[in-house]
Amino acid sequence: MDPCKVDLGVDLGKALAKRSNSVAVSPPRRLTHTDTLGNFSDVSNSLRAKLVDDVHEDAVSPVELDHGQTGHVYALEAGGQKIAVFKPVDGEKFHRKSLDAGKGAVREEAVYLVDRLTGSQAGVPVTSRASIQVDGHTLEGSVQAFVMDVQGFIEDYGIPRKLEEAVAFIPQADAESIALLDMRVFNMDRHPGNLLLLKKAKPHGLGPIDHGCCLPPWWCLGEAIFEAWISWPQLQTPPSSDAFSLARAAHAKLALTCRMVAEAGLDPSAVVTLRLCTIFVYIGIVEMAIPIGKLAALMLRDDCADPQELSWLEERVLAAAKEHGGKLSVQANDRGDPEVRIEDFGDALEVEPFIQDLELRFRQDLKAFRQDTPESHGEDAPIQSW
Repeated sequence: MDPCKVDLGVDLGKALAKRSNSVAVSPPRRLTHTDTLGNFSDVSNSLRAKLVDDVHEDAVSPVELDHGQTGHVYALEAGGQKIAVFKPVDGEKFHRKSLDAGKGAVREEAVYLVDRLTGSQAGVPVTSRASIQVDGHTLEGSVQAFVMDVQGFIEDYGIPRKLEEAVAFIPQADAESIALLDMRVFNMDRHPGNLLLLKKAKPHGLGPIDHGCCLPPWWCLGEAIFEAWISWPQLQTPPSSDAFSLARAAHAKLALTCRMVAEAGLDPSAVVTLRLCTIFVYIGIVEMAIPIGKLAALMLRDDCADPQELSWLEERVLAAAKEHGGKLSVQANDRGDPEVRIEDFGDALEVEPFIQDLELRFRQDLKAFRQDTPESHGEDAPIQSW
């Protein structure tokens, strides 16, 4: 089983293995880091605050889900309704060299913010950090709103291979929104078992869950997993106008997004990952109109190669970092695959010149994949200074 996979089950009523005593949830912690960021932040904060308020209501009970789980995961019920899923920090059991266990809750919240700031186009459920008490023990972790109208996991359904039929099953804009989110946050765990299929009638919607394995440090970009959607027909064609709009919005709000996720506790090295991946998506989609599936493939290593080679993205990140103070080397791991190692946790990197250099490299090197469409403006649009 994939170490990051958290199988919440489709019908949680069938997955309830055991009940604990009633849960006491600590008073809501208002996330004051958003108070000075304007009206939008008030909305975002209120959604998270309301979620924590809901799990603070009397008679909320935790139901431990141990069917296929990695660590402890609880469904929170109130008034006979499932309202949220709680993942304790001490229940994180995955092992990734690029991710620190214990910070999954921060990454879960950060991915929600990334999506929320661009209009929640990917539909990441409202997510916040919270503290609850179970059997007298205080547990810290992330709480995420329960997803309704779920038909199953995408792994249980076959996506049609013909574009017209695939779009009738899942609209192109929905597929693109999920893909562009995963690319911007460098999702290392988007497998078909953590992407939900929503709505009984066609066209179906999508519900992305489980984002604790996203946003690694910028030098750890060798483990992207886009298995759930990388081959979909909707993503092999030129991007739609919706994809152009989403990539533009992500670019326009990059500075705000980075400030919010940093103040939520995301490590600076992971904020750099968000920056460079958002720039990569912006240039690849808005300026070059590259099909999303083809653009995403540049972020992946070839799993069939033995040994593997660095991905297209890794090669450019490594080259730019070495030009701007990054003390990195590439060494073979115990499987013989290349592994980027850093000496000083990235402290020596000159971040702003590094980002500017990467922007230039992306623009130059992505021209080989460029496709002209009426939507692509083809103009060099420098990322705003910080």
